Amino acid sequence: MDISNEIGSLKASHEPSYSRSLVRIAKRAVNEGLDLGLIIEAARGMKDPYYIASTLSGVGKLTGDASLFKDAIGIASTVEPQWRRAEIAGRMIKDMVKGGARDLDAAIPVVLGLTETEPRREAVKDLIKGMTRTGSLRMTRLLDSASDPREMVMIVKSSVSGTIKHEGGDLSGIEAGILEVGDPMVRGKSLAYLGSKVYREVPSRGRDLIESALDGITEIEPVEDRLDLLRDVADKLLSIHSKELRKGKIPPEGSAAIIKTLCGKAKVLDGIHDRASYHGYLAGRMSKYGIDGYPVLFEEALAMADGIEEPDIRDRVRRNIAKGMDRSGIELPDDLSSLLKREVEEGEVQCRTTPEPGRTIERDVGDDHVSVGRPRPVLGLYNTYERKLAPAHVRAVARAAPLCIAFDLDLALIGFPFGSNEEVVRRVSADTNVGKGGEYLGQLADQDRLSLYEDINVMGDHTLIATTSHPDGKKLLRISKDAGIPADVVPSGAVYLLGVGKAGLPGSVLARADKHLEFTGKNIPLETGTAMGVLANILKGNPAE
Repeated sequence: MDISNEIGSLKASHEPSYSRSLVRIAKRAVNEGLDLGLIIEAARGMKDPYYIASTLSGVGKLTGDASLFKDAIGIASTVEPQWRRAEIAGRMIKDMVKGGARDLDAAIPVVLGLTETEPRREAVKDLIKGMTRTGSLRMTRLLDSASDPREMVMIVKSSVSGTIKHEGGDLSGIEAGILEVGDPMVRGKSLAYLGSKVYREVPSRGRDLIESALDGITEIEPVEDRLDLLRDVADKLLSIHSKELRKGKIPPEGSAAIIKTLCGKAKVLDGIHDRASYHGYLAGRMSKYGIDGYPVLFEEALAMADGIEEPDIRDRVRRNIAKGMDRSGIELPDDLSSLLKREVEEGEVQCRTTPEPGRTIERDVGDDHVSVGRPRPVLGLYNTYERKLAPAHVRAVARAAPLCIAFDLDLALIGFPFGSNEEVVRRVSADTNVGKGGEYLGQLADQDRLSLYEDINVMGDHTLIATTSHPDGKKLLRISKDAGIPADVVPSGAVYLLGVGKAGLPGSVLARADKHLEFTGKNIPLETGTAMGVLANILKGNPAE
């Protein structure tokens, strides 16, 4: 092969494809034993450091040349914005592992040099995965360099998962490292997570680790933060308890002891509002895991909440308890029902900042701006990561925007930690170039077609359609290839919910939804971006005109 001619035939102006082509040429050159000097020179001649690093790393993967990885890492440290730097760092780490690198310490500085929270966490996850695959895990060093407690917990969790997957599951070293952590919150959360994993193999040891997570809880300051650790430990213990109940390892009446123990942990909480919230949380978890006794615990939580002196805090706590009761199928008394209704009417807790989704569609027809009299369907993205935000979430929002513009849909974001439409547009525009770098999302916001909700309980009376690969036959919505979704079955302004996350929509949302929509006819799950495209095409069969 003539490397010079092959490189000369490439379109260098489009660097993404130019980079990929250079790596393909390098692969053939390596197979033929040819010199790669011209390919390296061409890579260094590009303008964007992202693609220079990507090309050098890709060639390094083929040759195992440590010097190429070193150069790539140095160049990657200059990439902006930080989400791109985190992305190229993750790619280089994977290339280093595939290229036979046994020590990834060289990649640590570029990862730890990231200062923005979400890009840094994603890069640290990639680094830990690579380290566990090469047997060079440096958990202690990463913990010492962590920027905040949440990152420390994430490092431990990723280390545990990576060790189980790639190093035979010996977690003794990680346990020792956790016990050396000075922050009691990090130590407690990490032990709880470690225990939940160990439980699968050694149940008694796993339970002991989870319970030991609370040993240092009285050291946590401020006191309000103790509630977070209590909830985490309670959730894991109740999850384990429910499994033991189902397997017949303990009788149903055996639940009383663990509930009494968990309720007794509330003594480490100073404020009555925290104790009431904790009892309400326990009751909700019991209901979720099918453990009897939760109605009584809800009543105890409400009784505690009634003793809160501050009216605003009292209403907030009682409202949250009422939501848990409602999700558990308990009929609410009039005062709690009114409290939830007032929340929807006044927007006290919901974070929606724009008018209702599914508004009447207006279109430009010639020189006239006319209303066509039917509300738009609404694409609803439901965050299944409990209000966490990763780059994947940002890109899902970015991908949804052009579909909404193209197919005349409104967009609703449920459970995303955004405070305003402006924040959504700013974050998406800064973190990804998908959807013209947030341009389409900005159009939706400008047209009042973007809505934010804390959860589905504050979405009013909208018809909710849950997309799922395992629909309830009684709720299954039949669609026609030609006519789309029949208008006499679903109102035109219905909200179509898609879960953003690995697990899809949670069972509570599926139960609350009016209808279930399955795309394939074969119960085959689809990736979120694919599902959005399929849904937009289906709704195309329901024209608004």
